This record gives sequence, C-alpha cells and structure tokens, in this order.
Amino acid sequence: MKKNQAAPARRRGAQAGGKVRSGSLPTHGGEGTVRIVSGRFKRTPIAVGLRDGLRPTPSRVRETLFDWLRHFLGDFSGAFFLDMFAGSGALGLEAASNGAGGVVLLEKDGKSARTINAVIEKLGAGDTVRCIQADAFAWVKEAAQKFDVVFIDPPFVLKLQQRAVQAALPLLKDEGFVYLESEELLEDAALQEMGLAAVRRGRAAAVHYLLAARAIG
Repeated sequence: MKKNQAAPARRRGAQAGGKVRSGSLPTHGGEGTVRIVSGRFKRTPIAVGLRDGLRPTPSRVRETLFDWLRHFLGDFSGAFFLDMFAGSGALGLEAASNGAGGVVLLEKDGKSARTINAVIEKLGAGDTVRCIQADAFAWVKEAAQKFDVVFIDPPFVLKLQQRAVQAALPLLKDEGFVYLESEELLEDAALQEMGLAAVRRGRAAAVHYLLAARAIG
C-alpha cells in the first residue's frame, strides 16, 4: 500500500523556516578548515584533513538545514542529534552550537575522531557532545537511545544511504527527522521504500540534500 507524504506540523514554539539556499562545495579530499556558521560557537574553525571521501557539508547548506530544523523543532534544548558519519564533525558541532540537548557523533577513522574530540575539548562542550570512534552500523545496532534528528552523510562512493536509514530508523523518535546527502537525487518513491517522506529538499552544486520524516500510511 502506497504511503502518503505529509510534512509534520511544527512543534509548539517553532519558528517559520528560511528559504532553500545553494552553495559551492569544498574541494574533494583537500586539507583546510570549515567554520561553525551559527550559535554560541559561531566562527569556530574545524580542521578538515586529507582523506578520501571526506567532504564537509558546506556552510550555506548547514545554514539552510538548521533553518529547516528550527521551523519544525523550534528550541533545540530538548532535542538529541546523531551524526552517523561525522567526518569533520561539522554537522554535529553545528547542532551543539545551536543549543542541542545532546549530540553523538560517530566516526570510524581514528585520526578524524581525535580531531573532533580536540575541538569538543577546546569548546568546553563535553557535557553535551560525544564523539565516539566506532563503526556506525555496529554502534546503532547496540544503542538504546532515541534521537530527534539523525544526520546521514556517508562518503558518496560507498552508497550507504539506504542501509544507514534502515539501521537508524529504530533509534529515530516517532516525530523525528533524517537528514540525507547524496550524489544523485533520491526520488520520492525511493524514500517511501525506506519508510521516509521528504519535507524539504535542496541542491548545492552536485550534491542533493533533504530533510525527511517518517512516511505516513
């Protein structure tokens, strides 16, 4: 039976969201920095190491994403975020900067995990943010915590989006959201097969990104 797509209502106190913006992407695999774009840690630099597949979410895309999330969630103080493929840590640290109740970042690469933990320590954010060096699929299989938002942005060459959604859904709250980035457009039919429905979409250069909720049947 085909599932209908419907945008969930904003939670009480949520503000209207902003426009979809597009932005250029950083060079693939290059060393450098990105910066937190909003919140209490605004302008904090985050190191981006030289590693195949490491492609931080651009600042304009993060700005748009958090506009979307504020539209639906309002105040983030009671919201818990999971970043399954942390990479540089930009998405999870952006959530922490904007007042998230708690953030868990998963990163398989040891050097990247240590870099993220150094930023967390520098910011004094260890009370709300944890970066765990772990395989995302192994970790979520054993986890019991529920999350309001799950970020899924694996290296595109691995094509792990669908598998990651299936692994993450048991940890997603009923009114939670999944953020996805992909090299190719994820059609509505493909999302429905994953049990999701897009509530917002955007594109930045060659990257498609979307925010999805559970599909309503």
